[in-house]
Amino acid sequence: MDVARAVALATLGLLACAPAQHRYEERLERVPAPAAHAAHGERLVELMRGLDRLAGERLPRALDLEAAQAGRREEIVEVARAIAASAARIPEAVDELALEASERAAFLAAAATLRERALGLAEHAPELEIDALRVRTAELEATCAGCHERFRIGR
Repeated sequence: MDVARAVALATLGLLACAPAQHRYEERLERVPAPAAHAAHGERLVELMRGLDRLAGERLPRALDLEAAQAGRREEIVEVARAIAASAARIPEAVDELALEASERAAFLAAAATLRERALGLAEHAPELEIDALRVRTAELEATCAGCHERFRIGR
């Protein structure tokens, strides 16, 4: 075997073992590199147009959703703070209600629980995942409903 043939075989062996990306880059460096790109030029243009369309259509929707969720979080915080403020004033009005001592204690405990949950929701709403926010909001609503069912006049 002559030396040139041995070198050629060794080179082919190395090229065959080279990673695909490296072999691709070597092919592009050879003389017909523009032709290799041109063969895929139409497909690249099509892909880039698709990417531009997707960025224009989908990303703003996602950003709008984030903005809407942030707005909802702010509303939840405001409502939770208002509920906490109202719950803090419940003990002032308990004397006006005709409640037995045990009912009075339960009413005041429910008011304290309501205030505590409302303040907790207001504090943690900005950082909660959306599912956890839904759970905490539902818990607060259940606290309100439970008290109303038990103590609301005209039930």
